[in-house]
Amino acid sequence: MNKLIKSGARFGDSILFTMEHMAWVDPLVPFAMTTGIGLIPVVWLLSGWAGAGLCSVWLLLLFVVLKTNEQIGLTHSLRSWLARHSSMGSPQPEEPHSAKVVINREAHNGVAKALAPPSRSDSGLTFRPNEVRSIALTPEAVGNVARLLPSNIKGQGTAIDMLIRALRRRCSGVSDSRQPISFLLVGPTGVGKTELAKLTAQGLGRTVERFDIGQLGKEGQHSGSQGAAWTLFGSPQGFIGGEGMLTSAVAANPNAVVLLDEIEKGNPELLDLFLAILDEGLAKDNKTNAVIDFSQTIIFFTSNLITEIPLEVQRNPSRARNLVLATAFLKPEMINRINHVVPLKSLDDEALRSIANDELQRFLTNAKAVGPAAQKRVGQSVIDLVLTRSDTKYGARDVKRVVDEIVGDPLSDALIFRGNRFPVKQVAVTARNGRIEVEVA
Repeated sequence: MNKLIKSGARFGDSILFTMEHMAWVDPLVPFAMTTGIGLIPVVWLLSGWAGAGLCSVWLLLLFVVLKTNEQIGLTHSLRSWLARHSSMGSPQPEEPHSAKVVINREAHNGVAKALAPPSRSDSGLTFRPNEVRSIALTPEAVGNVARLLPSNIKGQGTAIDMLIRALRRRCSGVSDSRQPISFLLVGPTGVGKTELAKLTAQGLGRTVERFDIGQLGKEGQHSGSQGAAWTLFGSPQGFIGGEGMLTSAVAANPNAVVLLDEIEKGNPELLDLFLAILDEGLAKDNKTNAVIDFSQTIIFFTSNLITEIPLEVQRNPSRARNLVLATAFLKPEMINRINHVVPLKSLDDEALRSIANDELQRFLTNAKAVGPAAQKRVGQSVIDLVLTRSDTKYGARDVKRVVDEIVGDPLSDALIFRGNRFPVKQVAVTARNGRIEVEVA
């Protein structure tokens, strides 16, 4: 059966190739395609079932030719003919800057690959139109970020300063506006890398498109590094799958903050696809062949591979790039295209205590019966107990877990015992003999 289908495909391609180079045949093409359908009832009346059967065979052969070409990838002549006769056989005018797609048909792991990434110097690129208006980076928006980050990211003053200065350079027009602003955030887990990206988006009034590189290719219909690439940039034409999640998200929202967590877990072939984005601000969706403009995005890569930032790098953050190069988890060409390598150090005792206090206040506020209007008092003994039971090597994440664990039960018991007689006005949390006590009034 496979041999029959392939033979049909080659036969159809030969016919269409002849049509491609013999202009006088073109007017006959629409007629030939409709003959099988239009003559079936006529032939049946004149010669019975035998004649109708021949017309049906002709129609079936035409269907097999078209469907097999669709499954194995449209051949050159079929693609050209369909482009010229996309509307009842009448030629369509070519849109300005239409894509000249060059496909490498020499199979590499069974996948047809584009020969080269898009470049702004190329003529004839088809850009997918933005679905929303691009938002310029303004001094007011950068000011919002500068006020928001220090109050929510503890112990990372140097990293915050590097990020703010980078945004100001783009806002003032000093940095290249054709490229996205890109950051590589390195440091141990739980120090605020992901939160830094999310709060930056919040301060700028932009949405976050987050992708966990470690999970890409593990779930869904595609697997491995190839599946991860197809998930982000779309599956090639002729293969199962749709548009890329990353390319379609940026096409829909060109101002997005793109967050790519745990970049060290990405396959080198996958990471190579980001070179054109970082260098030219462009990416091509494999399914649609449309070129997506990334120049207005802000891209954050994060990595937990460097578990401790050396003191000399903390004092001189510009050495962070050399630190990442020394670990060799990213290619030099990738690291050198990222605008800013930002180190985030381990949290010291002062930062952890501030985080514990903030988490306790947030936990109490989120309780429906308490609310933001109630007065909240948290004793230093409570913060001491939280830090004692936290594993500080996991940073802020373990502090949040411990707060929920040791305060949740006493708070719920106090609220249930009190009942709903009147609104809660005060909440006091203390620690005695290693136990949390909560009083509500």
